[in-house]
Parts: sequence; structure tokens; C-alpha cells
Amino acid sequence: MKKQKSIYALSVIAALSFYGCGSGTSSSSLSDAPASVQTAISAVSGYSVVVERGAVYDSNVTDANGSVAVQVSDTNNTYIFANEPVFPVTAVGGWIDVDGDGNLTAADVALDINLTSYCNVITPTTTYIADENETIREQKLFALAQETNTTMEELLKAPSEATKKSIIVLNAVYEKLIERDNEHSNAPIAIEAILKRFTEIETNTNLDDNATSLEMALAVEEQTMINLKKQDFIHTLNFDEIEKIKGKKSSKQNKDGETSDSTISDPIVPNSGTTDSNVTGSIATDTTASDAETIDSNAISSSTTDAETTDGEVPNQLPTV
Repeated sequence: MKKQKSIYALSVIAALSFYGCGSGTSSSSLSDAPASVQTAISAVSGYSVVVERGAVYDSNVTDANGSVAVQVSDTNNTYIFANEPVFPVTAVGGWIDVDGDGNLTAADVALDINLTSYCNVITPTTTYIADENETIREQKLFALAQETNTTMEELLKAPSEATKKSIIVLNAVYEKLIERDNEHSNAPIAIEAILKRFTEIETNTNLDDNATSLEMALAVEEQTMINLKKQDFIHTLNFDEIEKIKGKKSSKQNKDGETSDSTISDPIVPNSGTTDSNVTGSIATDTTASDAETIDSNAISSSTTDAETTDGEVPNQLPTV
């Protein structure tokens, strides 16, 4: 028993230290950051966070004190705080780049749930474990890693940088968050429900082991969105909404007298979702397993394969949070 506790403690320390989830205030070295963060703009100084479910753009990213982060560029899902953020950080609204092309199209969907994190990466997984009690966060992360045969480090990565199992975990969590949100519930999500959906997705997923993390993330995400659309659980962007968002971008650029892509437009505000640090969510019900289609990585289009989630260069320092 003591041995198990020691392993748990060491695993937690390793994971939280590696991804800036500790309570320290020193900056992480740039070499430790995910590639998605390392492509941010070097001219922008500050503290960066990545928002990813697929890449999330035009979101309103704030810290616990209400400080607002600025999106690095229109095609980069890294957001910069001018000063060290006070955690948790939350992403509200915006849109998910489902096809990974960096362009706002009818293939993309609105981010209808709030995402929260005590780290410098904001994902559905960090939202699931989010709790003001650090011990609870650690326990939930450890249990999720242990039950899905992955690591805590991998679970804290953005999906475009993660392993296949971690990507599938994230999608199972996202579905359960969406399901809960549609039920207008704040009830905690049982890990058993996540694990059941994880098994269903993994069973119906056929990915090339040689595929990149980004290719796998986009492929699994596409199937997840198909399942959720069948149940009318997610908000697909229509023509008017797309034009409205693009119009706000153009208006802001004209107002600033430049075409700078380092500023963000007003976010797409979700129609529902909770605002607490544990955020809401939900997923395809357990009946979606029968409707699930097998994912074949060979079917990924060349445009998806070549898609980049970020562009530019990187900030000089990253926060350890």
C-alpha cells in the first residue's frame, strides 16, 4: 500500500511539474513547451496558454481575476496573458476548427461549453479534473491515467501533441461534458461513464500507428462531432454566424488601422453551459456506440494531413502554473 502511494505521489509530481500545473511561480523553459506553444509570436511577451479540443479560435480566455488573454493570431490557438495569470483560466465561446484548416467554415462548430484549466493547456480533460482542491485534481488525473493505460503527462497535453489513447480519452470526456451540458446539469461526471465511452471509441477506431498526433486527433474529432451532431448536441455554425464573425474581425482590423492578427475578435458566446470552475459538458449517450463509424486514418484527406494548428514563432517565456 505504501509502495502504491509512493508511485502515485511521484507520478503526480512528475506530471504537474512537467506541464506547469504546480503551484510555483517560476517560468518554464521554452524547450519543455508543446510544439503548438512554440509556434507563437516571439514579439509577444507574456504568459501563454493553449486552448484545444481541436484548435479553439476567437475564444474569450480569462484568468480568475478577469484578466483577458490575447490570441496570438487568427490561425493560432495560443493566447497570451500580459501578466502571470491567476488560476484557474477559462475559455468561453469561440469556435472549434474541426477540419484543421485554420479557416472558419460550415464544417466547424461553436464551443458551446466552458473549458477550464489549472495548467497552461486548456482542454476537455483539464476541465474534467478542474477543482479548486489540488488533491482532488491530482486524484482524478491519476485515476484517469491508470484506468486508460496512459500517463498523466500525456493526458495534460493538447490533443495535437498527444498519444492515441490520450486523444481518445479527451474525446470521451468531451462527449460526456456536452451530454451533461445538454441536460442542464452540474452533477460531477462519473469516471465510469468516461471509461465506458473511452472503450467504445477505442473499439471503433482504426488508426495508423504511424499517423501523427495531429492526424489522429483530427480523425477522432471528426467522428466525435458526427456522433454529437446526430443527437443535435452541438451547435454547427451557419452562414450568417460565419459572416458575422468574419465581419467583426474586419471591423476590428480597420479600427486598429492595420491587419494585425495578434488580436482577437469578440468570441462566439455559447448558448448554454455553466460558469463554475468545474464547467459543464456532456457527450453522446451510451447508445451512440451502435451508430459509431470506424475511423480509418487512411481516409484523412491530404488537406487534413497537412493542416497546421499554429503559425508564427514563440514567446520568450512560458508560465509555470
